Amino acid sequence: MKRLLTIGLVVGIVALSITAVYAFGPHYGAGPFAGDNCMGYTNLTPEQKTKAEQFQKDTLPVRQQLLAKHSELMTLKHQAKPDWKAIGEKQKEIVDLRTEIAKKADELGVTSFCSGPGTMGTGSGTPCGGPGRMGMMRGRMM
Repeated sequence: MKRLLTIGLVVGIVALSITAVYAFGPHYGAGPFAGDNCMGYTNLTPEQKTKAEQFQKDTLPVRQQLLAKHSELMTLKHQAKPDWKAIGEKQKEIVDLRTEIAKKADELGVTSFCSGPGTMGTGSGTPCGGPGRMGMMRGRMM
């Protein structure tokens, strides 16, 4: 009985370890330009890659503000008695930040590559769905 229990325990631990190792995949949470995790990013010309990297650098402060606003919005939404006026104002601030990012993308000409679900206008407003795990929220309106 002890031997059977020990074997079962070892098999369970090995199965959990394997699951944990394979659950994350390459570049998990590393951002859209962390390698080949952005659709089509590896097929860009050097000029396009430079534009994309410049866009990421130029919009970093705005994207950080966007993440902070999303956090504030979630806090407002999850209160016992949500203040819908404040929620509406926070959503307008988020739209303004997304618009600012989209304008910068248009200025730099980064809207034509890295296409597909979760790109400009559907995710966090950055190519390939945004920084880190933010891209997982693509297509949802906050």
